[in-house]
Amino acid sequence: MFASRAVRQIKPAASDARTVAVVSPNEVFRARLRVNLANQLDYVISASESSGYETLFHARPAPDIMLVDIDANRAAAIAAIERWHDSGQPGSIITFSETLDEASLRALLRAGVKDWLPLDADAASVLAACESISSQRRATRSGDLACFAFIPAAGGVGNTTIAIETAFLLARSDRPLARTCLIDLNFQTGSLADHLGVTPALDVKSLLKDPARLDSLLLEAMLGRHSSGLAVMAAPRSPAEHVSISAAFVVRVLDVASQMFDTLLIDMPPMWTPYSDHVVAGCDRVFIVTEPSVPALHRARDIAEVLPQKMAENARVRVIVNKWRRDFLGATLSKRDAEQVLNGFLAGFLPEDGALVRDAINRGEQLSATSRTNKISRELARIVVAETAPQAAPHP
Repeated sequence: MFASRAVRQIKPAASDARTVAVVSPNEVFRARLRVNLANQLDYVISASESSGYETLFHARPAPDIMLVDIDANRAAAIAAIERWHDSGQPGSIITFSETLDEASLRALLRAGVKDWLPLDADAASVLAACESISSQRRATRSGDLACFAFIPAAGGVGNTTIAIETAFLLARSDRPLARTCLIDLNFQTGSLADHLGVTPALDVKSLLKDPARLDSLLLEAMLGRHSSGLAVMAAPRSPAEHVSISAAFVVRVLDVASQMFDTLLIDMPPMWTPYSDHVVAGCDRVFIVTEPSVPALHRARDIAEVLPQKMAENARVRVIVNKWRRDFLGATLSKRDAEQVLNGFLAGFLPEDGALVRDAINRGEQLSATSRTNKISRELARIVVAETAPQAAPHP
């Protein structure tokens, strides 16, 4: 998933192994489960192994799966599991006991326990139960993952508008909107949700306290949905408050999103952040959006020249020149000038149409919904087809 793509930037995040904690006062039981999972590359025994049920609340980092022996004190175990459930703790629980009566079973199901196994379950049964939970948490995707990032070379160049329109253009081919997520990583002043009339619901402050609790179910609850079915991941803006966002947190969010969707389109902030390197390392394409001014073109070229060393070998960086007007032709800045400045990274030019863009934003729609024959969408469609095709020429 996304974390494995970003391995060159954050190696610890690249592992897909699930951590497993064993909770039982029975040392023989704990030792047997350690042996059962010892040679499984997809699972590692957490240091959170314990003989007491306090592990359910105090283990840090929280394990992905907890194997809990409830036989020693069934009432205390069920009570602890119920408190775990009510407190919103992360992870999944599999319980073990010699027998299980109906009342206990119902209580465990209400408390969100994922499975029950006999106390003497063999290694194959334990592994199968863990695999079942892991597959549920991964949230199936229907195709290969594609990640696109959009980086503005300056403020106000139309980065968000182009990211949104690209999502709808990709949907015309094999990237349906229901399997696509637009992600706003400009936590300070991002406006992606406003552009689509969606309420930003990503609770960054809460997740930063314990990123490990984020899974597909929790992230789904924090997504906005456009009327088209397109998912939007955005946090409420914090323009007058500094929030320190770690690279590990952003990679975790993108990794979970990559388990839920086939296509990720990422709206990046204009300033380079501690997490920017890790984001571009996991992307197939990075589009730098600029305006037709000399400073902005030079900044776009500077960014384009340093990004390839941060990305995978088969990834590409391209520059889109937005807001181009016919009256630029023959003036001090021509298309040929722009091509020379961008030194082979140019993807194309998009015409300026401020009235169309403002109308689309005010309606909470993409450009093509406001005007199906608009020139911006038509030119952007050509770029998207050319630059996302497998046979497209790589950047220099």
